Amino acid sequence: MSISAVAITSNVATLTVQILEGPVPVVGALISVQGTQTATSGGAPNFNVTNIALASVSGISTTTGAGTLTYALTSSNISTTTDSGMAIVTPPITYDTLPGSATAGQQFAVSSGQLAIEGQKGISWFTSYTGGPSGVTVNLQGSDVDSDAFYTTVDSSTNTAGESRSVGNINYLFYRIQASGSGGTTPGIAAGITVR
Repeated sequence: MSISAVAITSNVATLTVQILEGPVPVVGALISVQGTQTATSGGAPNFNVTNIALASVSGISTTTGAGTLTYALTSSNISTTTDSGMAIVTPPITYDTLPGSATAGQQFAVSSGQLAIEGQKGISWFTSYTGGPSGVTVNLQGSDVDSDAFYTTVDSSTNTAGESRSVGNINYLFYRIQASGSGGTTPGIAAGITVR
C-alpha cells in the first residue's frame, strides 16, 4: 500500500492508504511501514514500524483500494499530515477444518510457456495445524491434466507440528495439497505451495 497521510490520536496511529496489490487487510494482521517522515514524540522512528497488529481497517474502497488503517504507536497527538511511504500487511493464515479422509485442496496451474522457457521447477510447501491432531497425512501432488485420476504424490508430510518442505526438479502443470488427519480438538490445517 502507498501512504498519503498520517495522524496520531491517543497513541493510535492512522494511515491513509491505497492498496497497490493484494487483499484488503484484516484487523489483527501484522503491518510494517517504511519511508514516512513525519516525526513522532514517543521515540519511534516516525510512523515506521515492523510487524505491529492492525487495530482497525476502515473504508477501504473495493474500486480504488483507498481507506485508512490504525495501529498502536506511542506519541503525542499529531493532526492529519501529508506524508508518503509504503505499508506491507502480511495476510493472516486461515485454517480450514482438517478432513478425516484424504481430501484435495484447491489446485492451481503453472503456465506451460513458463515451464518451456525456464525448465523444471522447485517447489516449497508448508503445513500448519490448530487443535493438536494426533495423526496427519498431507501430500503435495502434481499433474499435467487437472483430473483426480492423473494427480501423483511428489512429497508427503506426517509431522503433526507442521513443517516447511522443498522438492526440486519437477515440472507439472497443476499442483495441489491433499490432506487427512485424526485426533485433536476440532483440528484445522493451513497449507501453501510456492513454485520457484
